Amino acid sequence: MRELLNHSAGFGYGLGGSDPVNISFRDQAVLASADLDELVAKVAGIPLLSQPGEQYYYSVAVDLQGYIVQELSGQKFGDFLNERIFEPLGMSDTRFYVRDEDGYRFAEVHNWDEERNRLVQRPHRQTDQAIWIQIEWNPEGGGWFLPPTTTLAFCKCW
Repeated sequence: MRELLNHSAGFGYGLGGSDPVNISFRDQAVLASADLDELVAKVAGIPLLSQPGEQYYYSVAVDLQGYIVQELSGQKFGDFLNERIFEPLGMSDTRFYVRDEDGYRFAEVHNWDEERNRLVQRPHRQTDQAIWIQIEWNPEGGGWFLPPTTTLAFCKCW
């Protein structure tokens, strides 16, 4: 577990890298898996990038942690988080997608434009539809959507 928690378990991710492991992640569309069971089955067939504990490499380790929680708890990972963390902390606005009625609360994303030498609004609302769709499983590697006040409440717990 230690290696999964600190991204030194030896797994790839597929978001970059020209090595055979990351190419396999992309070829097998690991990050587009329909659910955690499919993701784990795909990952199980791909060799490690390095031996566990040898090097830090941002990977599917967080997704695998979610799978372990799911298997040990008998609940979907998102349901486990809601029941054990979000609800007890009053984080009722926390989700892995943005509900239509909450769209007005979602901050606009800005990127630096080198040509104009200033920040420009990124048109994510039109191009990044994934944030508006409720999916069957929660991408453990990221995707919490929550307002700043809820983020602050979560941070105060630690």
